[in-house]
Parts: sequence; structure tokens; C-alpha cells
Amino acid sequence: MIYALLMEPILPIQPIEARHAIATYLGNHHLAVISTANIQGAPQSAVIGYSCTGDLEIVFTTYADSRKVINLKKNPRVSLVIGWDGGRTLQYEGEAHLVVGAQAVKLEEFHYNIVPTAAKYTQPKKQILYKITPKWIRLTDFHQDPWQVWEVRV
Repeated sequence: MIYALLMEPILPIQPIEARHAIATYLGNHHLAVISTANIQGAPQSAVIGYSCTGDLEIVFTTYADSRKVINLKKNPRVSLVIGWDGGRTLQYEGEAHLVVGAQAVKLEEFHYNIVPTAAKYTQPKKQILYKITPKWIRLTDFHQDPWQVWEVRV
């Protein structure tokens, strides 16, 4: 379901309007803070460079021995926070899964075209690629009074 929230109450809006606002915001940013949970359930966060597919999926690369990869092997659920410019920010929850084979090659090319600075981290160690499928996304504009919120639940 997709909603616009103008403080109270929750008002249904056109899905295309919310998707467009969220896709535009995601496309205009390429850094996020990703949070995973370690085996004890404690949160661990890191900055990632990301790209976004047309289905609002987040794509990122990382080293295979990073804390986030160790955590994702046990628990694929993640949350991200993106941006804080002009009083706008995006919260994102989903599941991250390792992408391999031909799909990984295709997504890597896509990702490095969107975030070319990420390519320099492929040497000397090879990075692996993850794709996050969204479960919930909220874009909030705190600069407006009352606040404006677009929310997508998958």
C-alpha cells in the first residue's frame, strides 16, 4: 500500500506519485547508511555506495570478509537511511541477497555506471554484489509544515 502522510490522518495517494517521488530521491543519491544485525542481535552500520533499479531495489558491492556480509549470511534483513539534504530523508527496509553469475555481471556493470567511484574498490580484492528487495520505504520532507511523507509497503 502507498500512503501520503500529512501529520494525521493517513491519506491514500496515487501509487505512481509515491513511486516517482521515491525513485527520483533514490536516483539523486548514491550513499546510504546500511544497518545489519550481528549474531548476538546487536546493530552494526556502515556507509555504502549504492545504485537503484527501476523496481526500487538497492544494489551495492562490498568485500566478502566485511562485517555486513558475515551478518547477512545469518540474517538478510537490513535497514538503510539515505540523505538529509533540505530536510528530506528516506528510510528503507528490505532483504539483501547475494547476486552471482550472469545476473551479477549485468548488475555490476549497471552499478558501476551509476556509481563509478565504487569500481576503484574492486582491486586488489574482488568485491561481491548484493541486491536489496524493498519491504517498506518512507520518504519524509521535514522542511514542509506539516511534514509530507510518502510510504510504500511491499
